[in-house]
Amino acid sequence: MKKLNKKGFTLVELLAVIVILALLLVVVGNTALPAMKNAKVKSLETYSSRVIEQAKALKMSDDTKCTAAAKCSLSDIMGSDVSDKYTSTDIVVTGSITQGYKVSGTVTDKDNNTATIADNVVTVTAAS
Repeated sequence: MKKLNKKGFTLVELLAVIVILALLLVVVGNTALPAMKNAKVKSLETYSSRVIEQAKALKMSDDTKCTAAAKCSLSDIMGSDVSDKYTSTDIVVTGSITQGYKVSGTVTDKDNNTATIADNVVTVTAAS
């Protein structure tokens, strides 16, 4: 009698591997996706804090910049350090050197997370 050459996997073995991979994907997906979203929100918050500091510095160097009449964009404020991941509405700096500067405006990232800057305080709203 001739022996059959058994090469390859059985259907049961293949299904077991597929089930294990699916379970791993679910576990990793449920852990990694929220972490990635939180990292993007934190990155936007950090970038917005940098925008505040740079806007104050710009206002100190030129008092005619970032006023209610001459609002600033991210490229005005950040210069060559501007990132294409973010957009903004017009940024306004009020106050003076003696009273302190207050920055207001909005910065949005490509995922539509929004950082609202009001009186130097950053509040981030995550996109749903």
